[in-house]
Amino acid sequence: MKGVRFNLVLMLLGSGACGTPVEGELRIETHEGRTIQYSPRQCADGDHFGYFGVELRDEDDRILEFFRDGDDPQLAFYAPGDAAFELGPDDCEQLAGELHRDSVVGSDSGTVRGHLEVDCEAPNGSKIQGSVSFEQCGAPEVDKDCDDDG
Repeated sequence: MKGVRFNLVLMLLGSGACGTPVEGELRIETHEGRTIQYSPRQCADGDHFGYFGVELRDEDDRILEFFRDGDDPQLAFYAPGDAAFELGPDDCEQLAGELHRDSVVGSDSGTVRGHLEVDCEAPNGSKIQGSVSFEQCGAPEVDKDCDDDG
């Protein structure tokens, strides 16, 4: 469990949930030998799926979940009809990131923001490396209605 760092911060904000949510890229090498350049462009608060974290999604509907299991950061990657794997600190040379919960004043909803730096190898031989940052990740249906301009 080398290089594992995970921070949790709660904040109160008076803003909405639209913006430029995701930047960065991950390189994924599947255990079948394929290479995927994963550039997520949408994000959603994991609270809507039953966990504290974030769901990142690219244009091909591939999903990366970054979440907390107890005190440990975890990753799960899903590609429709293709690769799927889960990772924890023991699978990584580096698994560093932050998740911040931003509550919207006067609302029961909120958003998640943070970043992830990863260099891991899953037990099945799949590898993932790179970094992404994300902000204003709210309800999935809210994110779909946001303009590209924020």
